[in-house]
Amino acid sequence: MGREASVTEDQILNECHQLEMQSQKVTGRAVREALGRGSLSTIGPVVRKYKTSKSRRSMVVDDIVDPEINQVISNHIATRITAATAEMTADLADLQSEYDDLRADHERKCEKIEAAEANQASLQSEYAALTGCATQMENEINRLEKEVVEQRNQAEAARLETVESRLKLEALPGYESEIENLRSLLDSVRDKAASDLAQAIRESATSHEAASVAAVKLRSEMTIREAISKTLAEVTQQRDDAIVKARSAVELTARLRGQLLERKSVKKAKVSNVA
Repeated sequence: MGREASVTEDQILNECHQLEMQSQKVTGRAVREALGRGSLSTIGPVVRKYKTSKSRRSMVVDDIVDPEINQVISNHIATRITAATAEMTADLADLQSEYDDLRADHERKCEKIEAAEANQASLQSEYAALTGCATQMENEINRLEKEVVEQRNQAEAARLETVESRLKLEALPGYESEIENLRSLLDSVRDKAASDLAQAIRESATSHEAASVAAVKLRSEMTIREAISKTLAEVTQQRDDAIVKARSAVELTARLRGQLLERKSVKKAKVSNVA
């Protein structure tokens, strides 16, 4: 939809007539100054139309006037040709001035259009860069979200391992009680074996058969002692393994928690930079 003109053709024609009635020169610039608005590109064609119409009305008058009167008029017109030529020359100068103004206005508008096009190209380039940055940030956010999910899964596994290790640690007092019992049993067996050995030595002087029985009994008790020692070593090793696993689980949990906090900080920083 075109822009509505600031002045109408009737207003321009009326102003041309008023200037003519005031014996003023009818030009596009004079009409614009009288109206106080409008552009030369709108006013100029109407002014030329007015002048052409005025010339045609003069020719019609020449056709209906008596030849003698026409001759007098022609002579009078001849005397005014020079003045009319000067006036046309002035009109031509005005038209040239109007043309220069229009050309300057056109050049200014062309410069504005070129500046607007350059600005549009710059904005399009900036928009493309921002779009690429937004896409990159979106991909980075998706990657970080996946890493966070993976870290959460690892943290959950570490938590379960920690719970399991904690349960083992809670069972350590039972292991220690069992170890103490085994140590007490080992000491009692050792003492009893030593007592039996001494008694067997004393009785060996009187009975070789009794000594053999005591030796067999001693070997049996030594076997029991070795079994108890082995069990004690296994229980101690299980306790040490449980302690090591518990410490590893605690360290892993702390490390995963630190990584999660670091990831969140990086994600917030990148989102802030995009904003």
